[in-house]
Amino acid sequence: MFYRVAKFKHELGKTDEIMEFFKSNEDTFKSSEGLKGVFYFRSSEEEVVGVAMWESKEHFVQSADRIQGVMSGLMKLISGPPEISEGNSGYKFDRD
Repeated sequence: MFYRVAKFKHELGKTDEIMEFFKSNEDTFKSSEGLKGVFYFRSSEEEVVGVAMWESKEHFVQSADRIQGVMSGLMKLISGPPEISEGNSGYKFDRD
């Protein structure tokens, strides 16, 4: 698995609007081949963190233009470029 993590800084009170923005783009996520899942959480009053899980980095690269289109719509809601981390899974504990 390939993971991509993004931290989005935003103005106070924008968290709900950001979450609704991502929900409104579920069709794009569903149509991105190799995307296993995406989740976002509020890590502080002024920051949202998102994690995307891909089958491989190649799948991410193939869908990069589509995902970048979503992210460009997000720019009006955040206060600057996101902080990005990415890499392949190394260890995973899964109770299931």
